[in-house]
Amino acid sequence: MDISDTDAVLARILFVGDVVGPLGLTTVETLLPDLRRERGIDFCVANGENAVDSGAGLDPACAARLFEAGVDVITTGNHAWDAPGAAELFGSGVPVVRPDNLAGRGFGSASVTVRHDGITLGVANVIGSGEGVEPNAACNDAERAVTRLAHAADLILVDVHGSWPAEKLAVAWVLDGRVCAVVGTHTHVPTADARVLPRGTAYVSDVGMTGARDALIGFDPQAMVRETTRPGRALPAPATTGDGVLMGVVITATIDGRAVAIERLTAQLSAVPGGLPARVPVGG
Repeated sequence: MDISDTDAVLARILFVGDVVGPLGLTTVETLLPDLRRERGIDFCVANGENAVDSGAGLDPACAARLFEAGVDVITTGNHAWDAPGAAELFGSGVPVVRPDNLAGRGFGSASVTVRHDGITLGVANVIGSGEGVEPNAACNDAERAVTRLAHAADLILVDVHGSWPAEKLAVAWVLDGRVCAVVGTHTHVPTADARVLPRGTAYVSDVGMTGARDALIGFDPQAMVRETTRPGRALPAPATTGDGVLMGVVITATIDGRAVAIERLTAQLSAVPGGLPARVPVGG
């Protein structure tokens, strides 16, 4: 790339938190095109592991809807293998990644690159130890992922899909200055710790989720409460009515691979009785 002053070249990456069920997909489809234009977004990455109707997994049809809406790369997590059609999706060559340290079947890739206006973004995906892998696997795997992408991408973003904020932050400290962002997913609950670490890596413990606003992490509240008394049972169906919400972060980075800012983004989709959802103003 022939850029005379690399520090002056900025790229903006929107990361969209876990997309949950049909309402999550509709929210992304309705809001994302305008958000990309208004915020000057160069790349959009979304975690799509809850996008299918059941809330557990991602299939080719849901992935296609996210790409059509303007998502460039889809990350996943512990539900990567759960939906029918997962093997087809991960073997299709589209930019969908799964955690490299996820137990079970190994199809698909844990990292991918995409290019826009002469800038290459690399995206990697790892999973936390609380989701069934050995301790320290997230840090070790993130190291491997970054090594694979180091000479292939101008900017690198890592999605750490896990429950333990300290583990996600540990990954960020290990990678500080070597990637532009480490973002946490999985809990569906946004955290208030978005910041840029000393060497230029943007970090947030959890981005949140995209789906039904008046729900319990995107799922039917009453059903989720019942499930808390029966550990190990399958997720209830995602909530599909009411307002939608898109939770994300916007990372601004220089082309040398370091972040200069990270800000939260929350946008709502207001349900209209008897009609389509109506967009409402974006909040910070």
